[in-house]
Amino acid sequence: MARICLDFLDLTLGYSGKPVVDHVNGTLQTGSLTAMVGPNGAGKSTLLKGIAGILRPIYGKCTTREATRITYCLLYTSPSPRD
Repeated sequence: MARICLDFLDLTLGYSGKPVVDHVNGTLQTGSLTAMVGPNGAGKSTLLKGIAGILRPIYGKCTTREATRITYCLLYTSPSPRD
């Protein structure tokens, strides 16, 4: 049986008090591979920042099991010369 390493309950995240991600629930299991897909502006990066603890929830909570380590790595790319 897989162990839950991350649990978010009724999580609402946003900027300046305005929700971007609203009342999301979910769990991630130890050793799982998870993909997050969606259109630009859907709140993917905001949710990841909330899970990583970079962004404080407006409402709800995100909890991790003891010894769980979360890393958030920003990747910026420059446009190709053809763009």
